[in-house]
Amino acid sequence: MAAQCYFRGFLPPLTNSDTQVFKVTATQTLPVKWSVSGDYGMLLADNTPYLTGVDCGTWQPLADQSGVPAPTDMSSLLQYDSSSTTYHLNYQLKTKVFGGRCYTLTFIFKICPTVKHVISLSVK
Repeated sequence: MAAQCYFRGFLPPLTNSDTQVFKVTATQTLPVKWSVSGDYGMLLADNTPYLTGVDCGTWQPLADQSGVPAPTDMSSLLQYDSSSTTYHLNYQLKTKVFGGRCYTLTFIFKICPTVKHVISLSVK
């Protein structure tokens, strides 16, 4: 992996685990933090992050994605902290997810556009 694609993982309160499912509420704001070892400005690729409705048992995408909102521009919400070299995005779940369903939230960064970083969510 090229140095510019170095993703140090999601940071607390989230963890960087492929098997971790985060239990959230439909009205919650999800504080997403991560580091890529430097400030790359507007790091998010176009149309990311995005939600995908998934089957809660298999975590495979649902055939019917109706009700899952299209991605919106998050550039004004993305913050960079130079003292900790971390990015921070408060992702608002309200009006985007429904209780009793599961979703993945996918991030793609412009510095490494072929790699997806996914957070699994189970909505209470």
